[in-house]
Amino acid sequence: MDYLQQLKETLLSNKVKSLDTLIDSKEQFNYVFSSGWPKEVDALNENNIYQYLQKNTALLLHIKYLNYGSHKANINFTFDNRNECFFSRGEQKTLSIIFWLTQVVLLINLGIKPIVLIDDLSSELDNTKVNIILQYLKNTQSTNLYN
Repeated sequence: MDYLQQLKETLLSNKVKSLDTLIDSKEQFNYVFSSGWPKEVDALNENNIYQYLQKNTALLLHIKYLNYGSHKANINFTFDNRNECFFSRGEQKTLSIIFWLTQVVLLINLGIKPIVLIDDLSSELDNTKVNIILQYLKNTQSTNLYN
């Protein structure tokens, strides 16, 4: 949860300003953590998770798999209060790229020099967006983002 909060702060910082041209407004872009646990379980409380597992042991042994848990955790993207599943593949990819570029900036701010691997960047994106992303990465490499 702290990590996602740091990402949100980084997203709205000036260090990610040049990505504004990829979407209408980064302020409308958001991501929400889904813990993978049912609503009645506090995913940040070990005792609460343990109690849930204890209470449901018989059922879980009967069905032979865990239908809830941290392995089901997810980060859901929204833009303009709409879930990512309602966007085109290009829009989904753009939101995903903004998310990982924000992670790159956060890592750099934490003193870590990340290695960025890009697979098939140009699929679902037009040349303008590809060039914006590549220029951003180039500028990130040559700019001191530690300030």
